[in-house]
Amino acid sequence: MIHEIILPMLGETMDEGQITAWRKAEGDKVTKGEPLFEVTTDKAAFEAESPADGYLRKILFAASETPIPITTLIGYISDTPDEPLPSQSETVPDKAVPAKATAEDVKSAPIPAADDTQRIKISPLARKLAAQHNLDIEQLRGKGTGPGGRITKKDVLAVAQSSPVAQAAPAPPAIGQTREVPLSKMRQVIARRLSQSKQTIPHYYLTAQAKVDDLIKLRIDLIDPVKKACGSRLTYTDLIVKAVGLALAEFPTVNATFDGQKIILAEQANVGIAVAVPDGLVVPVIKAVDARPLAQIVSDRAALVSKARARKLSQQDMSGGSFTVTNLGTQPIDQFAAIINPPEVAILAIGQITKVALVDDADHVVVGSIMHMTLSADHRVVDGAVGAEFLAKLIDILEGPYQLLTQGI
Repeated sequence: MIHEIILPMLGETMDEGQITAWRKAEGDKVTKGEPLFEVTTDKAAFEAESPADGYLRKILFAASETPIPITTLIGYISDTPDEPLPSQSETVPDKAVPAKATAEDVKSAPIPAADDTQRIKISPLARKLAAQHNLDIEQLRGKGTGPGGRITKKDVLAVAQSSPVAQAAPAPPAIGQTREVPLSKMRQVIARRLSQSKQTIPHYYLTAQAKVDDLIKLRIDLIDPVKKACGSRLTYTDLIVKAVGLALAEFPTVNATFDGQKIILAEQANVGIAVAVPDGLVVPVIKAVDARPLAQIVSDRAALVSKARARKLSQQDMSGGSFTVTNLGTQPIDQFAAIINPPEVAILAIGQITKVALVDDADHVVVGSIMHMTLSADHRVVDGAVGAEFLAKLIDILEGPYQLLTQGI
């Protein structure tokens, strides 16, 4: 039996992706569910899994900087190593798409795998490393040890060590000299998507403060029980995510997405958390935080952050978000306003907790702890009054934090 390999949709807003590496070569045996190829999308880098057991018989799209539309047929897996494949003329045209083809070109003319006699297979990281070591790519031809003879970082370093040109120290930069840093694929996408969000979504901002002395005490009391329950350390982000989930349950228009024509109300609070990675920012999603115990949220958050920093996030990890939290509380930032992550309609920005002078109910000046927060909302969907009511509810939960234990630890 022949199984098609399709470029998957790795998020609601994804319309194309870039294959950055194949983990297997043609003819290799593959197992369903194991990493098969790497894809860079509009949000992050993913490992796509093999859809079936068998043998990787044909790669129709080699690793390339050219984006490919989702649902494109990119290869075949067969149950046995010698099953006949569909006719090449049925799937791939005679002429390849030019290297600088647009997305529209790709949609009408798929790119076949490159001819090994003409193209040198090299990973993006290896290519960058070769440039840093003054190595011509031709010097690396035939030296690849990766799948299908692909040149890897290890191969570049091996050649660099034996090359006097590569070992030559670069001249010191002249005073006032500048250098250009090309945008990575992720940075290009971040620039495009955030510019589009800011230009097309009518943002407004609501800033408030919550007294969090009780929240601080609760976190200290729960660190050990939560660690025992799930093996991970409780953070303020976990408590904020849980509080947001409970508040969203009462404000469905804030817990929503918008496609320009209709509002889609989410049935559960799926809260994305902004995670900084070397190339930029990714937003994995913790599901159903309004209905789950705190320890489960902590466990999910820890796993997602670890996967994000290792570039191992899956389609499921990144999809289904209905609201986003971005927390800079570990930095010396009092408050900031975040850009909405479409198609969501709101995002909450959290600043650091600071100690300030407060006046209590008896008009005494006391020292208290304040958490600063700013809600960015889409005025097409969330009216100002609704946004203010949501923020007031959130503050009520954070200032009365035992509400966070409604589903237990």
